[in-house]
Amino acid sequence: MNTQIYEQATEWFVGFRSGDVDVAARQRFDDWIRKSPEHLRAYLEITEVWQDAAFMPTHESTSQSALIEAARADDSDVIVPLASARREQQPPAHMPESSSRRSKLARYALAACLSIVVAVVGGVYLEAQRGTFTTGTGEQRVVNLADGSTIQLNAQSQVRVRYSESERRIELLRGQALFRVEKDRHRPFVVRSDTVRVRAVGTQFDVYRKQNGTTVTVLEGTVAVREPRFPPPAAVTSPATRSVESPAHVPIAAAADEFLLAAGDQVTLDPRRAPHIEKDQVPAATAWTRHQIVFKAARLPEVIAEFNRYNTRALVIESGDLSEFRVSGVYSSTNPTLLVRFLREQPGIHVRETDDAILISAGSDSAAR
Repeated sequence: MNTQIYEQATEWFVGFRSGDVDVAARQRFDDWIRKSPEHLRAYLEITEVWQDAAFMPTHESTSQSALIEAARADDSDVIVPLASARREQQPPAHMPESSSRRSKLARYALAACLSIVVAVVGGVYLEAQRGTFTTGTGEQRVVNLADGSTIQLNAQSQVRVRYSESERRIELLRGQALFRVEKDRHRPFVVRSDTVRVRAVGTQFDVYRKQNGTTVTVLEGTVAVREPRFPPPAAVTSPATRSVESPAHVPIAAAADEFLLAAGDQVTLDPRRAPHIEKDQVPAATAWTRHQIVFKAARLPEVIAEFNRYNTRALVIESGDLSEFRVSGVYSSTNPTLLVRFLREQPGIHVRETDDAILISAGSDSAAR
């Protein structure tokens, strides 16, 4: 079996071990595993050796039995029993020298690919040990924390996790994340985004760190928010004794410099304006988890910045002043076709597409909308 097949098997194995295989990737894996019996055998060998090594906990993997059943469902001719594969790896005493050499080369190839597994999966392990998790353009991932809480990261986002005996602290270094927090009354769950501090015990909330501020949206339960640069919003200013309790969640008491947000509340801490609590913003704030973006009279530069988090072919304002052009609606985050069509229909706006970018320019008759 050639080294390339082992390398491909290793890449798939690493993806399943790290939990970074989405539905589309699963289909590609299914196609790959059915393509050749050598593919199946390579994956099974990698799996078995790794199970013996027990290097790190499994997040999600494809078992040998599941692979065999999946392959059998399509074409039983692709099945290669692992026992047979093992026998092929053990040359008989009188095997010709050329066959023995090929067997040794196969073993060396396997050893080399396993070193790749150690390097790549080891990198994932070290990432977890450091507690820093990152996503790229168009990438989303779920981080499972030691206490059962989860962090769902949006595209172009980064968090740093720091747990201690007294506090579960998360730093949102950039981007957006949805937090689902397990209750622990002795260790509050604290998210920091720039100077904003969000404290929870057991709840669900979304935090979006933008260039000029941070938006906090509560899905379930209650969180306490603190921003030392601003007084709390007048409508929710709370003395130190105030607390809010919701079903199935531990009560949260607001300190003198904090204010409370309940389920359905959203606040944006922006240096340009005083905080203001908004209601019923959860569907729009979490649309990214459904691969959608919701705009409500958003300026075109903000719309473009949002789209470019998900797409490698960037939207670019090539010329003209379109800073006050407004966009409203629900769009697919991964497909800007609808937005491009909308822009083409606007008077005075010109759209030109290349292989690398979608270029937008303003004419003399452009109008804000």
